[in-house]
Amino acid sequence: MSDLPEKTAKPSSSAVDYEKLNDVQKMYVRRFERFNKSRAKTTKYRLNYARNIGIGVVSLAVGTYLYTIFAMKQIKLGPEFDQRLSDFEDKNDSSK
Repeated sequence: MSDLPEKTAKPSSSAVDYEKLNDVQKMYVRRFERFNKSRAKTTKYRLNYARNIGIGVVSLAVGTYLYTIFAMKQIKLGPEFDQRLSDFEDKNDSSK
């Protein structure tokens, strides 16, 4: 059907038949597996922790941005504000 060769699962170079190992080698294999599981657990914890911190920081930034936009929409910046600003500037100019 296809001219491409089928991919077959090749055992990795470190794959060893566990039953052929002697007791000392089995002990080291079990020790290494325990160490590897604890390392993987620690790595997964660190990744989840970093991800949660990142989500928190992004949420804070987006929330601050949205709050600012919402607050600015409620401020009426029109002719009344310009009048108040010009009155304030006139007071400062006359006091000099």
